[in-house]
Amino acid sequence: MAAGGYLGQALAVDAATGTSSTLPLPDQVLRAYIGGAGLGAWLLYRLGTPGADALDATAPLAFVFSPLVGTPLTTSAKFAVVAKSPLTGMLTDALASSQFAIAGKLTGHDAIVVRGRAPQLSVLLVDGDGTRLIDARQLAGCTAAETDKALREQLGRGWRMAAIGPAAERGVRYATISHDGRHAGRGGLGAVMGAKNLKAIAVRAAGRAPAAAWVPAAGQRAGVVRARAEGGAGWRPSARSGVRAVIAGSRARRRCRADARGIRARRIDERVRRRAARNPGALTHVSTPGARRVLSSPRPGRAGHGAGAATRRPW
Repeated sequence: MAAGGYLGQALAVDAATGTSSTLPLPDQVLRAYIGGAGLGAWLLYRLGTPGADALDATAPLAFVFSPLVGTPLTTSAKFAVVAKSPLTGMLTDALASSQFAIAGKLTGHDAIVVRGRAPQLSVLLVDGDGTRLIDARQLAGCTAAETDKALREQLGRGWRMAAIGPAAERGVRYATISHDGRHAGRGGLGAVMGAKNLKAIAVRAAGRAPAAAWVPAAGQRAGVVRARAEGGAGWRPSARSGVRAVIAGSRARRRCRADARGIRARRIDERVRRRAARNPGALTHVSTPGARRVLSSPRPGRAGHGAGAATRRPW
């Protein structure tokens, strides 16, 4: 069984033919190489050709989706585009987030890896029916935004696109890959996609993403867990309980930070009051709640200050 949050397989696509095969991802690999960048590095090591140029047809281009993609957790729609950079010659990951990540993960794969070169400018389609190429010569020279709009009109609802513009088509080594108005911009990976003669990759969701079941640590919510485990009508940890746990932990951390800020504010106020008590002529100023407190004290006789001049001190 795949590690929680993963589907346990990657899609390896041959851009020359539009065909694909499924690459199983062992559980130990998924746990050792976490997230888009980690898993992407392993896939390039596994599928790449040693010494190949970044713009060579055999050089893989991987779109890798994080284990939280597709869950209700806020800001989880992350993915990494991983390839050898034509700009630096090093392994590069360009991180991004958009609906493309969700639709790509819900095709049933943790990653989409493209190798080969299409015979003509094409769009790669990936959905529940598999992979296929469609002609995109009419989109040559179009910007990524124009390509996205044209493909939405052509393909219909539910499709999400990652597209390149004319710079990537021409092999500019710092070109980006655009998706939903955002960009995977690091390392010039748009040029890698352009070298494969792919104007865009379009994905459409075909299922639902799994999520890791959350099991509380020893002593954590022990009473509730014990009650449910002993007589709880077949209760099992679920994906929803895992997401709720993450959200609850985030809220608890915010409360702790707010409490700490309140303690600091009270200490500052107490210092201001003590200083004002020692020097009744001092001018105290406390701004709006949460802002910095400042005390101004007259310090006559100090060099550079006239008698009765006030110096503002931050606390």
